[in-house]
Amino acid sequence: MYRGGSGIIRELLFRRPLTLSILSERRAFRPYGIKGGEPGKPGKNLLIYKNGHVVSLGGKASVCVEAGDMFQLQSPGGGGYGVPEDNSDVDISEPDSKRRRYDPVASQVYHEKGSVHAFRFAQEQA
Repeated sequence: MYRGGSGIIRELLFRRPLTLSILSERRAFRPYGIKGGEPGKPGKNLLIYKNGHVVSLGGKASVCVEAGDMFQLQSPGGGGYGVPEDNSDVDISEPDSKRRRYDPVASQVYHEKGSVHAFRFAQEQA
């Protein structure tokens, strides 16, 4: 019914020297799916130095960073639920980033609104 997810990416650009401490999970093992669902994507913690060098920090680390360095957190995706082939309303030939689930009942009950909806709408129009 629901495939495993891709997660999100967050980036922090450091403006001064400091110590970055990370305590995270699901970096080595992917989030599991249930009832036949596929696993989600594992997360990553990357430190991108201002000279362009990239280091994978693993799930737990504490490092000194300088101004201009950037931390990129790629969160793990959620595990899927149910056998993906049973998903008749989603075209599984499309890449994950292009798939959308459409539920005609939910679209009548729940209406998107607010800044997230406006941002997504603007992005889709570009």
